[in-house]
Amino acid sequence: MTVYRGKQKCLRSWLVSTAEAASTLHLSEFAFRALVDEGFIKPAQRKGFYRLGAIIDGYAEHCRVRVNL
Repeated sequence: MTVYRGKQKCLRSWLVSTAEAASTLHLSEFAFRALVDEGFIKPAQRKGFYRLGAIIDGYAEHCRVRVNL
């Protein structure tokens, strides 16, 4: 897992690439990018990378919304 972090940062602040984030959620990269396009997952300031906390929260929100339909 690609991790760009300084000293003493929490796990939610780790940056992961698109491919790693998609494989973590067991999704294809296309499905992961669809979640990003729909606004569930917000990208980090570095292009092509996402905060682990944003991935977890965004995917949980997507699942919550999908169940309530």
